[in-house]
Amino acid sequence: MGNILIADSGSTKTHWLIKNKSGVIREFYTKGLNPYFVSSDEVVEILAEHISREEIKLISKIYFYGAGCKVVDKRAIIENAFQSFFSKAECSVNGDLLGAAIALFGEKPGVACILGTGSNASVYDGNEFNDSINSLGYIIGDQGSGAYFGKLLLRDYFQHKMPKNVAENFKRDFEIEYSEVLDSVYKQQFPNKYLAKFTVFLSNNRGEAYIENLLQNGFQEFVDSQIKVLDFDKNILGIGIIGSIAYYFKDILEAVFIKNGYKLSRIIKEPMDGLKLL
Repeated sequence: MGNILIADSGSTKTHWLIKNKSGVIREFYTKGLNPYFVSSDEVVEILAEHISREEIKLISKIYFYGAGCKVVDKRAIIENAFQSFFSKAECSVNGDLLGAAIALFGEKPGVACILGTGSNASVYDGNEFNDSINSLGYIIGDQGSGAYFGKLLLRDYFQHKMPKNVAENFKRDFEIEYSEVLDSVYKQQFPNKYLAKFTVFLSNNRGEAYIENLLQNGFQEFVDSQIKVLDFDKNILGIGIIGSIAYYFKDILEAVFIKNGYKLSRIIKEPMDGLKLL
């Protein structure tokens, strides 16, 4: 049996791990490989930069869990890159939500959620998803995500809806111009990543009523749009969430879930702790 390559890819970054039966050999990070924003050739270039020829020969299995890989034709972009780069390895490409479900529950059932740059939720039976909701991405959906909160912060800042002292802090921290925002959101690559970077402001300004309300309302929208619509018995299945937004704001997230009659069974920042046990 050869080495195993595991990857967890969000829109912001990809966490890679190479292991064998004795344990982890090495871990590394690259940029996110969301097939809505990268081509097969770009994926191959990134692989070539970080994986040596000797390592290629030793890798026999690949498990890739990535944002944007739920749709078949988009998943094919990643699959084609791996098949081109690893001619002899067995490759499995799935959505990041399945990776999250495995990391959270293993082979046990539960409601698996992501709250990072984007957001998503599905009912997991221990093998596959029985019910899920289409997140619809950062423009239409992704409620409660980093991109979602970044969008609200920018909107409130430029439309003068922020309290004066909060707006002054925002201006001091980012010194951004209106034209820069429009260019980054509507013309540049990875607008969701650009929007999500503003969530650091939420962490740095906890305690401000505006910030607390923004977080509460955003997480409530996540519950309304992606949890309440799922078909599951909340008295039987636990809810687990993976992602930096869930991890860093878990106090207010848990409060919102309790208010809605749900109990969170697990919140973890990185999926790889669970995935490395594959």
